[in-house]
Amino acid sequence: MTKKQAPPDNTDDTQNTSHDESTQSREVQATTQETPDTAPETSNVTQEDSEATETNQAEVVSPAPTKDESTPPPRAASALASLMKKEGSDGLKDHLIRHTNPHPHPFDQTNLRTKRQNNLLLRFFPKGYERLRWFMNHRTTDAVVIILILVSVLLILAEEIVHKTYVPGLEQANWVLTWIFVVELFLRFWAEKRPSNFFRRYALDIVAVIAPFFRSLRLLRILRLLRIFRMGKLLNRRFSSIQSWVHYSILQNFWLMIILFTLIVSGAVSFHVIEPNNAEIKTFGDALWWSIFTLVGGEPLTGAPAQTVGGKLISLFVILSGVVTFAVVTGIVAAVMINKLKPQMEAGDMDLEELENHIVVCGWNRAANLLIEVLQSSEEYIDREIVLVAEFSEDEPETLFDQSRIAPAMLHIVKGDYTRMDVLQRAGIPYASEAIILADKCLPRSDQDRDARSILAALLIEKMNPEIFTCVELLNRNNAAHLNMVGVEEILVADEYAGNILANAQRTRGIIRMLDELFDPSVGNQFYKLPLPTPWIGKTVGDIYQQLKSEHGATLISLETRIGEGYDILVNPPNDRELKESDRIMMIAPTAPNFSKIR
Repeated sequence: MTKKQAPPDNTDDTQNTSHDESTQSREVQATTQETPDTAPETSNVTQEDSEATETNQAEVVSPAPTKDESTPPPRAASALASLMKKEGSDGLKDHLIRHTNPHPHPFDQTNLRTKRQNNLLLRFFPKGYERLRWFMNHRTTDAVVIILILVSVLLILAEEIVHKTYVPGLEQANWVLTWIFVVELFLRFWAEKRPSNFFRRYALDIVAVIAPFFRSLRLLRILRLLRIFRMGKLLNRRFSSIQSWVHYSILQNFWLMIILFTLIVSGAVSFHVIEPNNAEIKTFGDALWWSIFTLVGGEPLTGAPAQTVGGKLISLFVILSGVVTFAVVTGIVAAVMINKLKPQMEAGDMDLEELENHIVVCGWNRAANLLIEVLQSSEEYIDREIVLVAEFSEDEPETLFDQSRIAPAMLHIVKGDYTRMDVLQRAGIPYASEAIILADKCLPRSDQDRDARSILAALLIEKMNPEIFTCVELLNRNNAAHLNMVGVEEILVADEYAGNILANAQRTRGIIRMLDELFDPSVGNQFYKLPLPTPWIGKTVGDIYQQLKSEHGATLISLETRIGEGYDILVNPPNDRELKESDRIMMIAPTAPNFSKIR
């Protein structure tokens, strides 16, 4: 779908300082004085609405402290609501154009992308870079890396357990895995836009890869066990769906179990390597039990004292690790007694900086939980990360989600006002592919104020990322003109749809069950929209209708046709309608049709 062109610089008015707030309020007052009886909205306003409007105007006129230009004034939404009520769509459009900031916008999309293109591969081979980045971040790639890490750890343990005659073969296998990890890290380095992020993120992996090259220092090769932490990170990120059948407290302590396993195995391998002649530690199994009892007891195992300086240092390390682990476990138990462990869904700024092609959801209401659940269960969105921006209280987000039905690892929460540019910047709007703005219910506001905030957020989002696909939920259809003005693609008035569905349910009984199936991506038939296959260009709707049904089990319901830079939807197109190259087919089918084999 071609992105509609938004009028340039229409949103800068929402980011001016208190001087523009006063100007904005004077525009409202002047319009009210000039057309006291002609505006239809004004004539229907009750006495209470008039008093509320005067109060809002008085608040906007009052002087406000100077703020950073990148942050909209706190009463911007109130002023916008006043303009919407008094001036209507045309008046708001003229007002925005008159007060457009002539200076460069503080959030320059081009400059931001230039700053991030420090990678040579991205600069000279953009298509190859995108393919490499997609490959390195794919679920299958992560699964293969997890398996290789697990095999590597098992080989390290096997070197200490099996007979010495098999050790050379195990070492060769470990060298093969080491070179595979070297190639993998090299590719991930090229897939990073910023080299500093690579070294920060993969520091432990770099150490684990370098360690085997120090053949003279055999003890350093134990550092290969650091790969376990990488495996834990990938499991936590990519396979969080296991929360549906594993108790959440186990997942919360997943990292603790990984650390304990690493400490026990590292201590056992180190002690067995440094003290091969210890009379009490003859096998690797003895060393493993020594490590466990020393870690738990906080003192060396009785009857198996260390005989060398290296062995004593290893004993001290295991003892200190046991003390720290005991303190951590005590803290976790105390936290569980106070409150059940909550998922760490809130994202830090460093995590959000790396997001691309993600979905940003602004606002919260009762539909948001189902919205996120449906998006994460859809095949085309299963690997897409979602950023939720809303004015939540401290502990509110964790209480709103059903942990068994969503993937917290793919959901990031930004607490803040989504009508502020700095908050939207933290959410990664410049690099997001889609934005959904809900009629927010986090705080008690009137319907007019909620629509005003949705419009203000849409103005900022379209300014920061003109290529983004934006869908907005409104409470009043009369406010849709403001969103059409800036190029918002989809506008939904939920109450209208609910009323229409209820009315049609009376006229056409059974329609609710049909809609339940079509709107639920987990069962039955779904809506699909696909580009027109090349062999079908020039044919008619009647020519392809039977072919769609017989070969793909799909039913054509509409065509999306281009009109200039926009588009139009032709529902139930006639049989003699000729198909064009720019057409897109919308259909109902049990699975996504595959048009690649059409001749």
